[in-house]
Amino acid sequence: MIDELQLSQDSEDSMPINLREVREQAEARAIIRAMSFVEGNVSKAADLLGVSRPTLYDLVNKYGLK
Repeated sequence: MIDELQLSQDSEDSMPINLREVREQAEARAIIRAMSFVEGNVSKAADLLGVSRPTLYDLVNKYGLK
């Protein structure tokens, strides 16, 4: 089973293994992509991400994405 779960050495070295870090990086990337896609419109980005506008503001502040 361990063999099935092994990652390539290249990606393993650059990826965090801590689930909190993985989740935070994924959230930050998703926020950046959504904001870019809607040209900075917070309401539309929140809709795309499936969160409320206040939640998106909280996440933007949490990750320093101003």
